[in-house]
Amino acid sequence: MPSKLNLDGEIFAETFKKNDMKKQIITTGLLITSYLGFGQWNITGNNNTTAANFIGTTTGVNQPLIVRTNGAEAIRALGSNQFVGIGNANPLHRLSVAGNIAFNQNLVTRTPDLKIFWGNGSSGDLTFNTTTGLEVLGAATERMRITQSGNLGIGTGAPSELLHVNGTLRVDGTNGTGGLRIFKDGNSGITSHLYLGNVANNKAFNFQLNADGSAMTLWTYGTAYWTERFAFTESGRLGVGISNPQSALHLVTPYNSTNGFVVDYNGSGVAADVRVMNSSKALVVSNWSSTPKDVFRVYGDGKVYATEVNVQLTPFPDYVFAKNYKLMSLDNLESYINKNHHLPNVPSANEVEANGANLGELSKIQMEKIEELTLYILELKNEMKVLEAKVDMAKKKNK
Repeated sequence: MPSKLNLDGEIFAETFKKNDMKKQIITTGLLITSYLGFGQWNITGNNNTTAANFIGTTTGVNQPLIVRTNGAEAIRALGSNQFVGIGNANPLHRLSVAGNIAFNQNLVTRTPDLKIFWGNGSSGDLTFNTTTGLEVLGAATERMRITQSGNLGIGTGAPSELLHVNGTLRVDGTNGTGGLRIFKDGNSGITSHLYLGNVANNKAFNFQLNADGSAMTLWTYGTAYWTERFAFTESGRLGVGISNPQSALHLVTPYNSTNGFVVDYNGSGVAADVRVMNSSKALVVSNWSSTPKDVFRVYGDGKVYATEVNVQLTPFPDYVFAKNYKLMSLDNLESYINKNHHLPNVPSANEVEANGANLGELSKIQMEKIEELTLYILELKNEMKVLEAKVDMAKKKNK
């Protein structure tokens, strides 16, 4: 007849033959006596244990060791491969846990290469969460996520790039270390990019390294397309509006731009300076062509060369010819010159040497004096006509 011996779990089951029943009953009794008297493990502690003492199955018994609590299986150790399952009756690894694992201290590994596998082979993300206590797992806050496709998200549950950060990214360094490095695969021909964008208004900046790494360009995104704004080459040339600058600073303005180059100041009352340190040609404006020609030159010694200078003045000295203009008499003019050694309204030699002369203002003063001189000439002409008339009358009387 069949019989089973249960010792806090499934140990073994054997079928007895009727002819050997008496013998098997005696043998079973001896086994029970031996187990209870000499091999029993006490739940309050055990003394005099040796290396030969163990709880489990013996060699050749390819059966699992099962631990149950409240009648339900809690732990299963397979005999074939020594895989252990907690809450999992079919463990596929050394330790397979169905449920949450809580660490009150550190998790330490002794392997040089730690690999973490998750998912069911086709879906499933790995998330890292924080909570106020392990007892309230439902209140956990997700901090980081690695998707099945390999995207890492920090502060976002739906990373769209290999690294997607929703928040501030800080990179520190010590003694020249640290920094943010972006490299490209030199064999792929794909450039490296650094995007700075505003999703709300669809505006973005793109710092891009060209395919051979010889220049960095800045692109901006507007309504529906990218536009290159400046380029900085490995030789130190900066191009604004041009991707292959031909000089240290090469500026190309759009055809519809009204401002090519503006130097302003911050409103504090101190004007900004544009300084070129050169003892020969300091500033040159050329008519650009295959054979450029200089049309404006400023030298380091202060000399300026130009093909034409247009000075706009308001008002121009035509007011001298107005009927109400107060023209100084020649006698008064002579007295002024004898006293001041220069014409009225003309700066003295000392003033010009100390402060320089305003080219436009000086041209206006010169025109004013030319027109006054014209009036003096006309005045002398009229006086000569009067004298000539008097001479003619005297000649007629003497005949």
